[in-house]
Amino acid sequence: MSSLRNIKRHVQAVRQNKGILLTDQMQLVAKSAAPTDANLADGRIYYNSTATKAYLRANSAWVDLTGGAVGGVTTWDAMYALDQNLNITATYGTMTYTVT
Repeated sequence: MSSLRNIKRHVQAVRQNKGILLTDQMQLVAKSAAPTDANLADGRIYYNSTATKAYLRANSAWVDLTGGAVGGVTTWDAMYALDQNLNITATYGTMTYTVT
């Protein structure tokens, strides 16, 4: 983990690209349970071989990357069917539009 944090010091291309590491693929080490080591930090990713899912550390908790708030839908129509509300928050108030 510390090697990824310090990669800007070791790789010339990363330093020249504003700290962005470009690669065509990445392989995560599979674990059967969430890491609990002392290096836990938000932004860390691991692959759970038991659940066959990838997880991201966010706000001190492991978040499933394969699902989402919309239920993991794959089309716009399926997502629209789940939530037809348009909420707009403005400086002077809130306007809510609901499709019926």
